[in-house]
Amino acid sequence: MRAAMPRRAALVGLLLQLPVLQLDFSEALGLTFDLRRGRRGGVLRSPRLGMSSMPGMDPDDVRDPDEDIDGNPGKGGLGRFFRSGRVVDFRSDTVTKPTFAMRRAMFRAEVGDDVWGDDPTVIKLEKQTAELFGKEAAVFTPSGTMANLMAVLAWCERGDEFICGDKSHMFLYEQASFAQFGGCSPRTVPNDADGTMPLSGVRAAIRAHDPMNHFPVTKLICVENTHNMCGGRVLPISYLRELRQLADAAEPKPLIHMDGARVMNAAAALNADIKAIVAPVDSVSLCLSKGLGAPAGSLLVGPKAFVDKARRIRKALGGGMRQAGVLAAPGIIALTRGAKRLHEDHELAQMLAEGAADIAGMTADPPPSNIVMLHLLPSSGPNAPDAFDVAAKLKENNILVAALSPVTIRAVTHGDVNVNDAMALLNGLRSILGGSVSPPTPYPAAVDPVAAPAKEPATVTAPAKAPPA
Repeated sequence: MRAAMPRRAALVGLLLQLPVLQLDFSEALGLTFDLRRGRRGGVLRSPRLGMSSMPGMDPDDVRDPDEDIDGNPGKGGLGRFFRSGRVVDFRSDTVTKPTFAMRRAMFRAEVGDDVWGDDPTVIKLEKQTAELFGKEAAVFTPSGTMANLMAVLAWCERGDEFICGDKSHMFLYEQASFAQFGGCSPRTVPNDADGTMPLSGVRAAIRAHDPMNHFPVTKLICVENTHNMCGGRVLPISYLRELRQLADAAEPKPLIHMDGARVMNAAAALNADIKAIVAPVDSVSLCLSKGLGAPAGSLLVGPKAFVDKARRIRKALGGGMRQAGVLAAPGIIALTRGAKRLHEDHELAQMLAEGAADIAGMTADPPPSNIVMLHLLPSSGPNAPDAFDVAAKLKENNILVAALSPVTIRAVTHGDVNVNDAMALLNGLRSILGGSVSPPTPYPAAVDPVAAPAKEPATVTAPAKAPPA
């Protein structure tokens, strides 16, 4: 037995030097290899040999569904990873799977009854989020759509109006829930390419005092940061401050709510304190189950009186959860560990966009965060594929993207995709588009989201088909 150990160690050393795709031999030694978290080469671990190929990588941040709640190995290994037809999913960052640490935290979470207000893990999550954002209070919700709805219903009365962008998620993808449940109506202002609404357009949309009582009252202005349908654009802090000044100078004075589903991506992109980003707004929603990686849940943050009212509305909407600590526990990890690694998603998005720009017949907007908008150029023949055709052909090869219109594809980077996955997507696009399009022509570049260019109202056409998240 002892004589076998040096040979085994030598074999392991050899395996560590082999190219990634040759590591199937690791199954014989009980090794597990996960490319999804270790983007620059993956994480190689053996429970029997006790080694790690990436110093500083916490095994808790590795995702492998074959391992149990304590990270013990199941029937893992590269054979399962490559031969099972693994699906590479760039449709959205909502598809992320919870990490080992999250699963373990769910299993061990201390719980109570959140409707009674005594679930300690939910209380901890809400308190941590409020402190992180520099606001008075926070309330845990099942989804971001509910959080945004609660905000509108808490700030507005029936018959009131709120202002939002015509490409905003709240306007396009939340079923007009504010009208269904609150009798509130949106007044849209065209979004510019950088995700902002022209300040002149917002100012003109605020209803003036109406002595004859013809008009609804403008109670709220809603912004989205980062902006989904504008390609993950980050709203400049300077713009948010100017919007605050505009609202305070108006009569009546509308409040400001931020749909901050991906606001932690904005903080990572700007390398800024989240407090500075949300300081100009009265309330903000945060999604835990997108790039942060939690399995479910969002938070609504703002003044205590507002949050108390929103909590009551949550109950009426059916959002009161009992032992919700099992969902709050991974949310706490998402808020800390998940937020620290978002820059990796942004780097991968930039690599993907640069690679796509080199493909004949395609161009890409430079991504400021983790959303990449890919655009097909005019075709040279009647049988050239459109974006929906491209997405369907990619799906046949276990690569998923979101076709937003006949000429636009969205790819979102997140913790469950890596460099190899991005290369697979790029190779798939080259294979599908090769020779089917005319020579590339320039596509209008996206506006730098950190700059503050002059704002002119833009005519925006809603996409023919688009994902809601």
